[in-house]
Amino acid sequence: EQNKELALSYKTRGQIFASKEKYKEAHDSYRTYIALAPLDPSGHIDRYRLYLKKLDLKAAKEEIEIVIAAYPKYPGAYYMLGELYKEGQNFESALKAAEAEIQNNPGYVPAYVLAGAALNLNAESSKALGYLSKALAMAPTYVPALLQAAIANHRLKTYAAAQSMLERALALDAGNPQIHKRLALLFREMGNSAKAKYNLKAYLDLLPDAPDRLEAERLMNE
Repeated sequence: EQNKELALSYKTRGQIFASKEKYKEAHDSYRTYIALAPLDPSGHIDRYRLYLKKLDLKAAKEEIEIVIAAYPKYPGAYYMLGELYKEGQNFESALKAAEAEIQNNPGYVPAYVLAGAALNLNAESSKALGYLSKALAMAPTYVPALLQAAIANHRLKTYAAAQSMLERALALDAGNPQIHKRLALLFREMGNSAKAKYNLKAYLDLLPDAPDRLEAERLMNE
């Protein structure tokens, strides 16, 4: 019991250091936690999240692969691996990881969204809708699923469906700048300049340091 309390104290320290972006101290604390509690995979998952914050995808992948090797059906593990692949632009591997998560945990909605996102990014939006439809059947108000389904419909030029999904998403998450950005792109393609500019302004108001701010401002001034 005493060892368990000691181990948890290091895990707590790691979480505090991570929240303060003191990454070295957080890593050291998690390393000690793993040494004291080797059967608990959560220490590796904490380190995965820390590496992900630092965009060290290789190190993050090593941590989550340790979890998968020890616990192949650990909930969310293949999903986390898939997110890494997506971040690294390896969309086929991201899809395979999402499918492995779905096989292990058929009710895990984010895995279906990951599969849809990977297919959207790989220009396979028709296939993406298959996964996203399943996600929305299980969770009709899950905003990431609505957003990815809207992207798929936009690319397939089914504009009414794309608009409907984005408006549903916006009603659920009014402060999400990405929804406004997608609405702006959609309205621009539909030829509705006023609504496109309105949503571009909303996007920039919500995300003043947007990486594509100059491009958004250029489109607003056209």
